Amino acid sequence: MQFKFQRYHIAPLVLFLVLVGSIVGVYQFYFKEQLEIYAENRAMRDTLVSIVTRLETSFRGDGGVGVPDEMVAKTRARVNPYLQAVERRARFFNIEGMEDFSPVPEGDIPRFHYQEAMPAMWQDIRQKAREARCDLSNGITFDVPFPEDLAGRTVTRQEVHNWLRRLSFGASMAQMLFDANATRITGINVWPDREGALFSQRTVGFAFTMELSDLARFLERLELEDERYININGFRIVSQNLLTANSPQLSVELLLTFAIYKDQTVPGAPARDLGTDTFQPSTPTFVAGGGADGNVQDMLAALQARRMEQGGGAEQRPERTLWQRWRPYIWPF
Repeated sequence: MQFKFQRYHIAPLVLFLVLVGSIVGVYQFYFKEQLEIYAENRAMRDTLVSIVTRLETSFRGDGGVGVPDEMVAKTRARVNPYLQAVERRARFFNIEGMEDFSPVPEGDIPRFHYQEAMPAMWQDIRQKAREARCDLSNGITFDVPFPEDLAGRTVTRQEVHNWLRRLSFGASMAQMLFDANATRITGINVWPDREGALFSQRTVGFAFTMELSDLARFLERLELEDERYININGFRIVSQNLLTANSPQLSVELLLTFAIYKDQTVPGAPARDLGTDTFQPSTPTFVAGGGADGNVQDMLAALQARRMEQGGGAEQRPERTLWQRWRPYIWPF
């Protein structure tokens, strides 16, 4: 019996072709890509399972859990020299004792505490100036407000601490000139700190009058300072009386910079970009190939390299180009 294609066969044929095309299209444009991602994730899972298995085997220990003592000893031997070097060098970059002040007690109102502490600190500075026979200019304020300036204003505990800390540091700078036998101090200006990766730097400008012999000893003492870092950025010396037979009184303008080391031993802190700092402690690492841990590192490195070759993984791949998006529609095989 010979089959004849009739008009009523067209509708079932078209429906069949539409069904087949829909199935092929859904597979080609959706399930195929999802299956590729699924296969990639399965391969990643197998690699991670292998790594975890090796780690469990390596760090099981005699008691069933824990880290081998030999591994701990090796790690400590690599880390300790860095920590000791940082501790030795950090002692030199400090302003310890220059910012001491009385904090606001718990339960006290910050403004009332400032009204008591600030005048007392200023009175102490004036008393030391009189004892040193040094004329301290009234224009020196160290950029802190006086209690009468805070009338009707609400101040926070942190603001009070910042003002008292700044006043204490200014008092330390004035004391440094008192000890050097300055006869008059006309200005002490503290610049804002300049932040760096490992250090912050604070520059202080001085304007004062001092005898030549005392100034020479003062600058020499700064150069030979071994308790903290002090850098002389520059100075200007003017003599108002060249004809005196005594040691002349010199008008001096001086710039000094102090450095404060930043504590890097914060648990869980991310690694810093040390830039051009001279001391660059590196993160201790285990030697690959020196045991089971070396094999694990090799596997992790190979896994990372494979992910980078594949564009960083399905979730990290860059956006596809126009041709990559339309190519499956033009040539879906």
